[in-house]
Amino acid sequence: MVSSIPQLEDELRQIQALAARVSLELRQAAEDLAIDESLPSLQLIDELRQLRSRVATLRKRISPTESTPTEDELDATTLAQVSEDIAACAIRETAHEILESVLALEHQERESFAPLETVRADADRLLSQWGEGVSNESTQQLVDGSHPIAALAGLVSPSDELSDSEWLDRLNKVSSAYGEELAAAAARGRLVGRDKSYAIWN
Repeated sequence: MVSSIPQLEDELRQIQALAARVSLELRQAAEDLAIDESLPSLQLIDELRQLRSRVATLRKRISPTESTPTEDELDATTLAQVSEDIAACAIRETAHEILESVLALEHQERESFAPLETVRADADRLLSQWGEGVSNESTQQLVDGSHPIAALAGLVSPSDELSDSEWLDRLNKVSSAYGEELAAAAARGRLVGRDKSYAIWN
């Protein structure tokens, strides 16, 4: 899965640079209008239209399932809000990748492993609800590792930064939610991605 977040962040930076330039030009135009009643230039008006258009397009890219924002919605939009929306999008994307990674798991030695089928069914259920909107709480739990599914992913391919206590906490979460047999299989390296070179947890 190729992340769209870097492109969204780059577009936001470009929009912020344009907004800063337009802001300075607007201040000067306001002074000119107040002092000698000079009208704003057509170039400035065009830059304002371009700024609004780019923000509308970016918001649509962040939430493709939502309709294009109306003029009133754009009036109420701030670039700080857009930045927060991109951050939330990044969290959803990471959560989605964790669910997909768990769906790719299999037991090295057993073709059928009931505890793994149970957790994969839960991951599949969450993915199937994605279009309807997985709760923010579940999404955040997947990303911070507190969700049992994320705990399993963290056991299968742990981060080098994972402390012993964090590793044990994830082991206990998996054991409590899905049983000791699954926790033991994960801890002993028995669970791998279908493609053995596939990195489950980055």
